[in-house]
Amino acid sequence: MQVVDFFNLERSLQDRFVEAASGSVPPTPIAFRPARPRAQVLVWWSVCLLAALAAVGLLTLGFGSLESPLALLGAPWAVGEGLLIALAVFAGLRAVALDHDRDSLPFRAGAYVFPIGVVDAQTAVVRIHRFPELTDVSRRDKRVTLVFDGARFDFETADPALAEQLVALVEQSRQRVSGEMGPPSLRALAALDPLADTGFKSPFTPTEPRRKTSPRWLRFGWLLAILAGAALGPAAWKARNVLSEERLYAEARAAGTTSAYRAYLARGGQRADVTETLLPRAELQAAITQGNVAALEAFLARGGHAAIDTEVQAALKKALLTELSAVAAKNSLTALNEFERTQPHASLVQKELEQKRAELYRGVVRSFSAAAQPTTPGLVGFVGRLLFYAQKHGPEVHIAFRRREAESSKDAEQQLTKSAYFMGPDAMPSRYFRPEDWERREARVGEEIAARLNREFPADVLHFKLVPAFADDGTDNPKVTKPTLLITHKDAMSGAFMSKKPRGAFVGLGLTVRSAFLIPGDDQPLVFKFSAWLPPDLKKWEEPGTTTEQMYEALAMDGLGRYSKKQLSFLLKAP
Repeated sequence: MQVVDFFNLERSLQDRFVEAASGSVPPTPIAFRPARPRAQVLVWWSVCLLAALAAVGLLTLGFGSLESPLALLGAPWAVGEGLLIALAVFAGLRAVALDHDRDSLPFRAGAYVFPIGVVDAQTAVVRIHRFPELTDVSRRDKRVTLVFDGARFDFETADPALAEQLVALVEQSRQRVSGEMGPPSLRALAALDPLADTGFKSPFTPTEPRRKTSPRWLRFGWLLAILAGAALGPAAWKARNVLSEERLYAEARAAGTTSAYRAYLARGGQRADVTETLLPRAELQAAITQGNVAALEAFLARGGHAAIDTEVQAALKKALLTELSAVAAKNSLTALNEFERTQPHASLVQKELEQKRAELYRGVVRSFSAAAQPTTPGLVGFVGRLLFYAQKHGPEVHIAFRRREAESSKDAEQQLTKSAYFMGPDAMPSRYFRPEDWERREARVGEEIAARLNREFPADVLHFKLVPAFADDGTDNPKVTKPTLLITHKDAMSGAFMSKKPRGAFVGLGLTVRSAFLIPGDDQPLVFKFSAWLPPDLKKWEEPGTTTEQMYEALAMDGLGRYSKKQLSFLLKAP
């Protein structure tokens, strides 16, 4: 086998081979097989394709997916994208360069059968396999195979007859160049060899040998690849992230949930309307869905809702109104006050809260009107004013007694001591009508009155309680700091009642009571007057073991008891 570099041959040999290969001058080819694609070119194209697919695949990783952490790629990915693009460009240019090496040959790249043998001219390096080196010739249908030491060439013909003819020509040429038909002359051999120097040089042809040429840009493929990777990698990465962010945003908007917007931000989305409006609005809707004020307050505590503050306030007010309705349904002033005290945003429904309170008080007025004594003039109006005052100042109403001394008490005692039935100092009435004695009796009666009145009102609306007795300042309606049922009573002892058996002498009790229901700042008190003349119960004295103290205690309690019933009848239908 002979190996020559086409571009190192003299110009005359180069031209002779080109013309012979094209069939323009002898020797003309007996057969020709175009060059097959080179494995090296296929490898480079494969690398180019794989790198391009990897570059595209990298751009599609997690594209626009709220669930993927690769939805928006970081800067290192731009480097990776640039490297893949650079590799694809370099591999492509390398394949093109290899193809250009073949395409730029001045002859058709392939294997030629000339009369001297097979010329393997698939590249610029030409290999000549001469027929004396031929080891086998075979035909199979339309294919003819020539085998040389270490080389095999297959030639396809149009039909079996041509294949048979090719085998005959090969055999004839082999015999001719090998000397079997007689030793050929050098001139004859040169005429059969397209690369043989015939010694003829045309004065009209160029003498400068043909040179291997290739575009300059192919010679700097590595530089073009680097530039392409540096320019296109970041650009593709940036464009991909922009488009992916658009899809992320669209998916988040379509879902409209807090998880979707948080996923958008977690993936690297930075749109201001998401952080300032859309996410807070979605979180607000989630809090509203929970249906309680606590969820909205927790949302408020997190902050970041300035852009939708109007919506937040409206939603909070709506939730507060719902909760307020539930509280008002308890029909409890305490519950309403507790709502106002514990709810930090109660001011949003202050007007409605006051309306609920007013409704509760109106309900109390209606309830009391049904139980009130209809014959008592101004009673319901007074209670209405009392409730109005209590609404602002609290439910506490005092019940207080006030005692006034009667001038006739000493005269009655003097007359009693002159009686023959007088039993001595222990029978003096004044010993049983001291202030401390009245205080004990007042407490019993006052507690009874308070208990009965408290049955008509919720404890957090009006609550009656007995307080210590007032000192007598001589006025009928003293100034008070709390609504007060002031009970002023005066006891007068007169007369003498005798019992022969057992022996005893007692006075009667005249009890006068004036009650004034007072409201601070109100000049229209509700006044009730009661008076009674009470003789001692001498039959009780006839009972064994009855003491003077018991006689006067019963007399005093009888008087206060009668007052209590009349007082309650003055206020209520069913005392």
